[in-house]
Amino acid sequence: MKFLRIPIENAVGAISAHNLYHPQGKRILAKGDTIAPQHLDTLREAGHETVFVAQLEPGDLHEDEAAARLATLLKGDRLYFKRPATGRANLRAECPGVLRVNVDALLQINAIGHGISLATLVQHSFVQKDQLVATVKIIRFGLEQHALGDIENRLAAGAPALQIEPLKLQRIGLIVSSNHPDHDSIARRFRPGLEYRARVYHFTLAEPKYCRHEPDDIAAAIRAQKAAGMQCVFIVGMSAIIDPEDVVPQAVKQAGADNVHYGFPVDPGNLTLLAYVDDMPIVGIPGCARSKRRNAIDLILPRVLTGERIGREAILELGHGGLLEEIKARPLPRDAIDR
Repeated sequence: MKFLRIPIENAVGAISAHNLYHPQGKRILAKGDTIAPQHLDTLREAGHETVFVAQLEPGDLHEDEAAARLATLLKGDRLYFKRPATGRANLRAECPGVLRVNVDALLQINAIGHGISLATLVQHSFVQKDQLVATVKIIRFGLEQHALGDIENRLAAGAPALQIEPLKLQRIGLIVSSNHPDHDSIARRFRPGLEYRARVYHFTLAEPKYCRHEPDDIAAAIRAQKAAGMQCVFIVGMSAIIDPEDVVPQAVKQAGADNVHYGFPVDPGNLTLLAYVDDMPIVGIPGCARSKRRNAIDLILPRVLTGERIGREAILELGHGGLLEEIKARPLPRDAIDR
């Protein structure tokens, strides 16, 4: 592609590099418009004898065609885009789910240069249907075909650059454990926050099953939920989990979990528990989940609902970005510690 200033009589078929106006302020051509024969008299009348233009050379693609072809290369499962404009194609989700980003491919594509820009939401972002998840922009007015071929070769060797993992788990059980006679008071405190997440993450929350806050009783309740066909189980206890040998972790182990992940590098939500009994996830719900504000549950639950088996390393990685907005209602807000 060449950028140069040329006489207007030589400009037909070239791309206007700038907005061009009448002296009175009315626009004749927008940046990126192709100059046509009918524009010439108007440009002369407005006093434009020369124009600064971009000229595509053999092997160059127009910015919109390049954006469409690049978006097609990038999009994996359950992503779509509509007609590009001004060299931009917006990729959107076909369904609710979790965005997977091939970060290595993203870095390589943006490093190629040639005026290519790819911007995405953060890896593992939960997205709703039709939500914008990435945007491809050809910054210049065109792109060399060999640059597109370079990207195609790089993507062919690895995972898709972008894809949406759909939500698969929909039937969620709820166990409320307490040694207090008024079991339902605990469920009432947690239910607004959990029902809010059921709406956001498209799952059905079963009616609570009550049991004593003892390892044997909770373990039996977990097995009963599994037998009832629940795909995931939430546990809300009468007190927060404060140790790997506390009541709820013991119960989860008794129910058959071999790896119990307790203590998340996320605030709010440090006291979250995640384990698996066979393929059924068990989530120990922290007190902050009573709020609709984002907490550790919102970082892992969408991924859990896609069927991803989240291990220790993935949980440790949550610490980067794990400092979330404060929930003022909790007993000791952060600011109170520093007074």
